Amino acid sequence: MDKKKIARKIAEESIVLLKNANHILPLKEKKEIAFFGRTQIGTLYSGNGSGGANIAGCGTILEECEKRGIKPESQLKGFYEYKASAEQVTEEDEFDWTKVSEMVNSGIMYEIFGKYKAPLDEYDVPETLIFQAAEKTDTAIFVIGRNSGGEECDRHLPEDYYLTRSEESLLKDICTHFANVVIVLNVNGLIDLSWVKKYASIKSLLFIGIPGEEGASALAGILTGEINPSGKLAVTIAEHYEDYPSADHFSWDKEHLENILDYESYGLSSEENGSTGFTKSPVTVYWEDIYTGYRYFDTFGKQVLYPFGYGLSYTAFAISDALVKKQNGGILVTADVKNIGEMSGKEVIQIYLSKVYPAEGVERPYQELKGFEKTSDLAPGEKEQVKIWIPWRELAVYDEERAAWVIESGDYLLKMGKSSRDTFTVGMVCLRDTVLTEQCANRLTISGCNRGKLSFLTQKDCTGCQPEDVYEKKPDGGVTETEVISVTEEDILAGGESIQAEKEAQQSLPELSIEELASLCVGYGPGTPFAAVGDRTDPSAIFDADGNPLTINSHPTGYPGYVSPAIAEKGIKSIFIRTALPGSAVLPGRQKCSLRAPLTKKCGRCSGMQ
Repeated sequence: MDKKKIARKIAEESIVLLKNANHILPLKEKKEIAFFGRTQIGTLYSGNGSGGANIAGCGTILEECEKRGIKPESQLKGFYEYKASAEQVTEEDEFDWTKVSEMVNSGIMYEIFGKYKAPLDEYDVPETLIFQAAEKTDTAIFVIGRNSGGEECDRHLPEDYYLTRSEESLLKDICTHFANVVIVLNVNGLIDLSWVKKYASIKSLLFIGIPGEEGASALAGILTGEINPSGKLAVTIAEHYEDYPSADHFSWDKEHLENILDYESYGLSSEENGSTGFTKSPVTVYWEDIYTGYRYFDTFGKQVLYPFGYGLSYTAFAISDALVKKQNGGILVTADVKNIGEMSGKEVIQIYLSKVYPAEGVERPYQELKGFEKTSDLAPGEKEQVKIWIPWRELAVYDEERAAWVIESGDYLLKMGKSSRDTFTVGMVCLRDTVLTEQCANRLTISGCNRGKLSFLTQKDCTGCQPEDVYEKKPDGGVTETEVISVTEEDILAGGESIQAEKEAQQSLPELSIEELASLCVGYGPGTPFAAVGDRTDPSAIFDADGNPLTINSHPTGYPGYVSPAIAEKGIKSIFIRTALPGSAVLPGRQKCSLRAPLTKKCGRCSGMQ
């Protein structure tokens, strides 16, 4: 299995084109391009901590663009190469992995990796170089990078989530001198993008995230048009930080204790919660409750910069002949997707479920993604039918009062589209009686000492916030009229044999004590960072009353801290959990997504083989 080829394919299908005014991309002429930003050379391939990887030999964005025939303006190229080569190397940059054991045991490791590392300043580009480059070309590419934060240290808001002062200054100069500006976001998390609207010269915006070892090559292919972007956002990008529902509840500034929220900030007692002996007991309340991501923005009708599931292409697609059919076990949604543009490409069709009057009964978001499918590479004029299966369980919601998964009586709209904000109704499911699909038991509930003292976001406190009239579209473009499907309890429970078989399989599992279950939950290892290379005298398992370990490491090559616990006499074996280690394929990050199931499965097989 060619790991690099798979990594490149995933990156090609994950990179998201957020803006492309005047079809500035792909680059159509073999002309010089003015490259800006230190990350064009200091390209970021992977994250920090467990997300770190050996990136030796990976091509930079600048190198891969040159390989694809993109010619960088020579004076700027020389400037950036000189600045990068002359830059002082820090202790962290020179980190010697051969001495990692000594550094863990001495505590130096935590001094390096437990402290916040701010984004590096952009180089101060001489004004003469900018003028000279602008005389040769009207097109510039500015690569913005972020690799700040990590384990033990969260990213900061100023000069991190927001642009740094040096980035703001450079961006202003670029947009002043070049008519066509392409922004490439090589970032390990979202950053503020409100400035995109400020500059008319910003024609294109590409989100590559942390794209893996072949990400630079994938980006170069997209810039030249050899690859047509088909990635979609796996998050919602708000216009302002304060627009995110978690903004007031997330303490990122651990360097200043007065800025950290604790139990007392919410009227709770740290002592009652068992946290004593500390200057501060940090607490993060998930106030948004079920309304995370698009579920919040779409439910409460909040405007966003780029919605969940959004991503542009160099071509255009039309959806027609959408059909919804009730089948044994669920609903099958089909539609024809036709490439009506002038370049081959792929599109992702998404299905969302909306319960009419979602605030009634068990509260649920305005809409929820329930299925998606990416087409094959369609040539201009080519058409393909997509099929998306929605099992009945996708209609269910968890009812805390009943401690059960239920499908409540009512009407449910099935909507099809290209993002959460670009949909039309293709069917309605009508259920007369509420159906209990699985009885459970509530676990990990709010502690008794905190009950009744916390409030959470709810639609019941928001009158008139339903966005149905704002975002709903009527079928057009040849789409069939909305089909109404009546569903009964018998329809839903007809597939109950599989649920019963699953329960029987669970009942056939070996009997485990509370201590053994706890051991399986906490993992195998001393519970300290870098356990594989540190002082291994600390115990790696929970012991029974006789002093014997309840679990062991049964993996032939795995080491404590990176394997799951095994209980050999009960048939439970260890699994070696490997992240991006030397020699492995570094894969793309999380904020973007290929939304293609077969490719995701291939990625999983690749990881498993490693």
